[in-house]
Amino acid sequence: MTVRRVEHLLSDLYGFLKNAGNSSLLSQRVPEIVVDLDEASRSLLRKCRMVELESLIPGKSYFVFTRGKNISRPINKTLFNIELPSLHSSLYKNHRMAELTREETGILLYTLSMSFCAAIDLLSVGNKKTPATFFEKYIGNLFARELGVQPTNELEMLNDDSLATDYIFKTAGGKADLHLQIKLSTREWTLPLG
Repeated sequence: MTVRRVEHLLSDLYGFLKNAGNSSLLSQRVPEIVVDLDEASRSLLRKCRMVELESLIPGKSYFVFTRGKNISRPINKTLFNIELPSLHSSLYKNHRMAELTREETGILLYTLSMSFCAAIDLLSVGNKKTPATFFEKYIGNLFARELGVQPTNELEMLNDDSLATDYIFKTAGGKADLHLQIKLSTREWTLPLG
């Protein structure tokens, strides 16, 4: 698939994800789209160069993808699998990740989140909104499916107004609320090797 076709596919899928996630984060369509985004993203990333980084964090190693002059965000080498097994993606889609080991689950979830973000870094330099919105829908869906609760993103105020916020999951008959703040950022600094 050409880079141009991948770019159009990612744009279309991202639009579908936003619509599905805005309708219901409990929707089975959300994890299906996340997997489609991951597969298209990894097909692009396989065509890009990987450059090792020197990490300032002991015990961690990172790399970036490059395409021309464009550079992706740093990616944790231990957690990212460019050849993610389709069985793992299928278990994620079908809410059966309990069949994976803890390590396999970590690699699966990290790869699903970072592949699209790295692809967008290479295709749309400086675009922070698209990866952040993707990550919000992705993480929101993980929690919604696990808790079996559709979140709200408005906090009720005492004066009958509401305040827009991150996801709030009202669970256990309203006895326990979970306020999930979702941010896509890193504070770990790396330097190119060589």
